[in-house]
Amino acid sequence: VLEAESDHVNGYALGLKNYRSALSAAERAGSDAQRASVHDNLALIHLYNRNEFVPSKMHFDSAMFFAGRANDSILYYSTLEDYAEYYIHAGDPQRAIELGTRSLLFAERRHVLVLRRDATQTVALALRFAHQWPKAYDMLESYYRLRDSTYDASAREAILKRALLSEGKRRAISDSLASAI
Repeated sequence: VLEAESDHVNGYALGLKNYRSALSAAERAGSDAQRASVHDNLALIHLYNRNEFVPSKMHFDSAMFFAGRANDSILYYSTLEDYAEYYIHAGDPQRAIELGTRSLLFAERRHVLVLRRDATQTVALALRFAHQWPKAYDMLESYYRLRDSTYDASAREAILKRALLSEGKRRAISDSLASAI
């Protein structure tokens, strides 16, 4: 979408076209998980690009249906967290707190760090819009700790991958030189 906008193409229209094409492919493949994911993304496109609540809700409802049918709990609760964001924008922070908290509890029980981080941020924002300032503040502090730990974990993983790649190249060169002698 960003690339399309830089080429003076309507990124919103292009995004919708691409996701509708992906939805057709998911339907042909019969994949409930893919359908859920595409509907989730279509809902977010409608929500964040144009504040179009009716099509966004329709896609979120479909995403939840297909995520439930796919029997993929991480997909289900990740979609639920996105749906909580919808309710923040739609002006129903209480519903957002309810859905976000369900997603957060799942993420905590299953130790899904990225979902836990995202759900914590969503609940913090919903609490803020519900004027529950002390809870919002505490949740925001938790979010920052989780954000930093996910950043630290991904940075450590990238460093480890580079080190392993460098070690692999070093060994390949060493083996190549040893066989040449």
